[in-house]
Amino acid sequence: MEQFASSSAWQSFGKLLKAAGNGPVAIEKHGKVLAFIMAPEFLEPAVATDVLAARR
Repeated sequence: MEQFASSSAWQSFGKLLKAAGNGPVAIEKHGKVLAFIMAPEFLEPAVATDVLAARR
């Protein structure tokens, strides 16, 4: 799993999105993971369907 510092994620958002397309990405601040970003394909199918339906 790739990790990005929060400042790096902000500055390189395109790179972060590209990495998230390949698998979950952790975003950390001060050495602690604060969030994960991932493409819908990596969520459980039911959750991904709900998220995609909510976006419409």
